[in-house]
Amino acid sequence: MPPNEIGSAPERARPVVGRETAEAQLSQVAEHPINLPERVVVTSAPQTCPACGAQTVVWGCDPSVDRPLTEIHPAVWSEHELMADSFICTTCDAGWIEPDQPAAITWVRPYWTDPD
Repeated sequence: MPPNEIGSAPERARPVVGRETAEAQLSQVAEHPINLPERVVVTSAPQTCPACGAQTVVWGCDPSVDRPLTEIHPAVWSEHELMADSFICTTCDAGWIEPDQPAAITWVRPYWTDPD
C-alpha cells in the first residue's frame, strides 16, 4: 500500500467574522432573528487549501460533499466523532484540521487519491 501524502503549511487561523455579520447570516439561515452575546467570537471556514491553494474548501462533515465519506482520510474525518474543525479540498482531496488560533497546519492526502 502506498503511503499517504502528508505536508505542512505556515501558521494561520480561522478568519474572525464580526458579530453583526454572523447574526445576519445566522438569522437568514434560521429564518428568524438570532442575537449573539456581546463577547462571542465567530470564525468562518478557511478560504484556501493549505496543500494546493485552491479555493474549493468544504467542511469535512458537509452532507453536500459529492464523495462518499469513506473517501476522506480517517485522520481528518471519523464516523464516530464529530470533527467540526475538519476541512477537505475538493480539488486535491487534502484534508486538515483548521485551528481557531494561529498554528501550523498539517494536511493529509489519502494514498488512494490522485491530485492530477
